[in-house]
Amino acid sequence: PDALSGGADAVVQSMHKLGGSLTQSSLLHLNGRRLTSSRLSDSLRLLQTSSPSYLLLASLDVARRQMALHGRKLLSQALEVAFQTRDELSKIPGLKIFGAENLDYQGTCFFDPTRIVISVKQWGLTGYQAAKILSSAYRVQVEMADYYNLVAVVSLGSTREDAQALVKGLSQIRQKEAKINQPLPDVSLFPPPVPVRLTPRKAWFAPNRLVSLKESTGLVSAQEITLSPPGVPLLFPGEEITIEMRDYLGQLKKINIPVKGFTGPHKDRLRVIKS
Repeated sequence: PDALSGGADAVVQSMHKLGGSLTQSSLLHLNGRRLTSSRLSDSLRLLQTSSPSYLLLASLDVARRQMALHGRKLLSQALEVAFQTRDELSKIPGLKIFGAENLDYQGTCFFDPTRIVISVKQWGLTGYQAAKILSSAYRVQVEMADYYNLVAVVSLGSTREDAQALVKGLSQIRQKEAKINQPLPDVSLFPPPVPVRLTPRKAWFAPNRLVSLKESTGLVSAQEITLSPPGVPLLFPGEEITIEMRDYLGQLKKINIPVKGFTGPHKDRLRVIKS
């Protein structure tokens, strides 16, 4: 069931993901009487530009019209492509394709067949490495990657040729790049708990200086350090950089996981509060 049917007061729908509108365009749906459209419009005016992009607005309207007139047919075609692609990918040795059979795992509720989650762990490659090879060698751009996985999205505009390019690319990567008998080691992607020394606001406005990661032990962070995707901060302004956190961040950088927030020529320096 969708969020609105579940009783949500407001839902942001990223039409650019699957609905066919331009990137950065979304719809905001209201439900029930808790939020009024006039009050919401007043609030949005405080935050939004007075010069909106009419390209984005027009693309939303065109995408809405397309969904209203042809949505069921287009979605049926996308689902057909998605299930065929899943079946073909599942036949490639060493790949794990997550599907409805994984709904028994804790924290899972529903299965979206258009989001194809592909684990390349058994190939001895990270998802980041596989995504880079797909893009550079096979002109296939996946939605996202993490340490173990790729996520490919089948949208309303995806064709069988697009899906075949993904299948062919991964088949070729297995033959040329995979380390069949060297699966990736397990890595903890959850940060260690750290003490909070200042509120984020006080830390943000406090005088700061740049130090290397090695020099940061026991100091207080003046910035966010973020693992992206999923874009969740590992370290907030005002939190102490403990030995455990320093070693954890160093491990992520060592295995080339994209951690954002470091600066300097070698991306190994971060801002801390001046003591």
